Amino acid sequence: MIPFVFRAFVSVVLLCYVQKGLVSAQNNESNEQSAASESRPSNPAIELAAELVTLKHPELGESSGLGFSRRRPDYLWTHNDSGNEPEIFAFNLKGKLTASVDFSDDVKSRDWEDMACFTYDDQPMILVADCGDNWARRKNIKFYIFAEPDPAKDSTVKNVTSITVRYGDHSSSGGPPGGPRDCEAVAVCEATNEIWLISKSVLPHCTLWKIPLPPLPGKKSYEMEADYVATMNIPLVTGADIDRNSRALWLGGYFYAFKIPLGDDPNDLENFANVPSPITIPPLRQVEALALDEHGNPWITSEGTPAKLAPVNVR
Repeated sequence: MIPFVFRAFVSVVLLCYVQKGLVSAQNNESNEQSAASESRPSNPAIELAAELVTLKHPELGESSGLGFSRRRPDYLWTHNDSGNEPEIFAFNLKGKLTASVDFSDDVKSRDWEDMACFTYDDQPMILVADCGDNWARRKNIKFYIFAEPDPAKDSTVKNVTSITVRYGDHSSSGGPPGGPRDCEAVAVCEATNEIWLISKSVLPHCTLWKIPLPPLPGKKSYEMEADYVATMNIPLVTGADIDRNSRALWLGGYFYAFKIPLGDDPNDLENFANVPSPITIPPLRQVEALALDEHGNPWITSEGTPAKLAPVNVR
């Protein structure tokens, strides 16, 4: 979270950022988006959602991470922000709680900020990212990876792979220095078997970092250094996901979503060279997470009890 005065300040900055034409590509892409919407398959999930879903669970105070189940595509996973027990919750698209999942003693919750659902060797997996660092004080962050539980029943996860991550120093090559930074958005690139981290800043930029996805199942724990990839002119990124069909990176924030096509090579730096067009999102209280359903449609959730879930209309 950030104080109200910062939210107000950033609202003005971002409004100017958009109005002054830094996202002038929006008009040029409007025809492409219209054509894409015509070819996009209809999604009964959005019709079922009736545009806004209330996630009915009193223990979910801030839906800080979001992922659509790979075992049951009409179910989704989410979790709380900092200061809560290490748990994930599953819901159906009517907002009904369908499962509460806790963990063994090896899993801790310091500041869980995002999650990712992905498939590895045909096995549905989940990554939970304990990566929040509002004041840039953490020497390292931690990821937890485990086989996706059944989203239709309560369970306890016992087999977890943990990755302790620090940010590498790239200042000698013109990149950012190493050390702590705030991150609230993480995605798994299945095309390259990498974990992507996107930093959060009140200024109109973010940095993209990556680490390799370790062999799964593999060792119980790993230590890795994140490599800097690129800087993008996007502020306040709080959620991310990668479309496994179109290979597009989606970023979400308090005010807008952004779609970045990745092409044949997701690691081509040209993918991140241009400022993407902002996509209007539903005006939820404070958007904290973004995820793509099986059709590639983005959804967002917000803080507050009860938490709200809404599809982003990109048609």
